[in-house]
Amino acid sequence: MAKMSNFSSTLGPSYNVNGRDVLGAKGTLSQLGYYEVPAHGFTEWPDTPMFNGIQKFQKDRNLIVDAIIKPNGPTEQAMNRALQEKFTNQSRMNSNSLFNQFDKYNSGSFYNAGNRFAESYTCCATGTCDNIA
Repeated sequence: MAKMSNFSSTLGPSYNVNGRDVLGAKGTLSQLGYYEVPAHGFTEWPDTPMFNGIQKFQKDRNLIVDAIIKPNGPTEQAMNRALQEKFTNQSRMNSNSLFNQFDKYNSGSFYNAGNRFAESYTCCATGTCDNIA
């Protein structure tokens, strides 16, 4: 499960910002596909791509587009919901993938070979092995 954002102060272009909030915003935006991590990695300094990512996220979620995240405000809440949805859906996909692999195993040649082995064993034990390949 992803770590949910919990901003301690307002984050925006005209605000004094907390470095932890900047890192949290960048990390969340990155996980949601709204911030590309630079080659030098994350920094605690706000940058234009972060604010652009906030605005794009706000626009996509029909929020007020102002590049501002307020503690427990609509943008922070929407980011947390989006993270929760993303990782819930990924868990479902991973579960479905596991079940698909199980189904493939059960219907695949390995399983069928196991059935042939079981049939051969039963057949040979009863002495009627004529029709087993």
